[in-house]
Amino acid sequence: AQQAQQAQSSSSWGWKDWKDRSEDRWAERRWKWDDAARRKTTSEEQAAAAASPSPSEELLPEPWYVDAHDLTLHPRGQHSFTMILLHSCSGGPDDWTPILHRLKVPFRNEIRFVVPCAPLRREAHHSWRGEMNSWFEYAEDGDSAKDPQELTDQIERIQQLMEEEIARLPGEDPKRLLLGGFSQGVALVVEAAVSFSTKSSPLLLLRGAALGSGRSAPEEELAAMKVLAHHGRWDRMCPPETALESYQRRLAGAQLRWLVDENLGHACARGRQQLCAGEFQQINDFLLEIWGPLTESSSDSA
Repeated sequence: AQQAQQAQSSSSWGWKDWKDRSEDRWAERRWKWDDAARRKTTSEEQAAAAASPSPSEELLPEPWYVDAHDLTLHPRGQHSFTMILLHSCSGGPDDWTPILHRLKVPFRNEIRFVVPCAPLRREAHHSWRGEMNSWFEYAEDGDSAKDPQELTDQIERIQQLMEEEIARLPGEDPKRLLLGGFSQGVALVVEAAVSFSTKSSPLLLLRGAALGSGRSAPEEELAAMKVLAHHGRWDRMCPPETALESYQRRLAGAQLRWLVDENLGHACARGRQQLCAGEFQQINDFLLEIWGPLTESSSDSA
């Protein structure tokens, strides 16, 4: 009974109650919950499980969070809008899957989703070395690319993708194309957007920051660009103050909407992603704001 009471007490905790709120400590507490649940099993159940382990458990490998597939989801209805979405460092295209499944806008079936995959790179970060998907390797300052050519290659890749997708849209209207990013993907979004030939496509910037230096555009050229930047107050990898300063500097002149969730950390990449209801709602509201009027005008002309 005492063990059950302890398990029930632990399960009442939430992200907002955890003083540290870092992802590592959050994962540690989640494991404690799992341990408490396992302690509830009877000795007979434990003995039976030990005597005959599940074949599926024996063969199930650990997930290998490395990818090489670009993801494209075609609209079920007419093609009216496109979202090009860039995943986080060490993440993959499926970083965006929880977002796509929770879009609640009347024109959802008219959106084409294009989610490219970053190259596989071998990188070293502090004591960690290994392979992962990464748009570019960060320099020691964490605010620039270690190899500028890596960044240039990806900027050109994304801009070519933008040109191709705009050509598919009604009237080749760049306002019908949204460019979005998670974490490191945000940095590449900003670099590609500010140096693109047209600068009226809206941006969706989630839990990331612009680089400290790079290509820039005069403020008047960014006046038509609408930007939603959503961040977590408890993001220690990319503090909100740092992110806001980078947007104000690199996107000066754009229509920036800056929002901070008081209960959100960083946690972007698959396998470590923290979902946020407030973030989903802001994304839906933003899409309604930028594309709702275009849908109405199309209906009127029809």
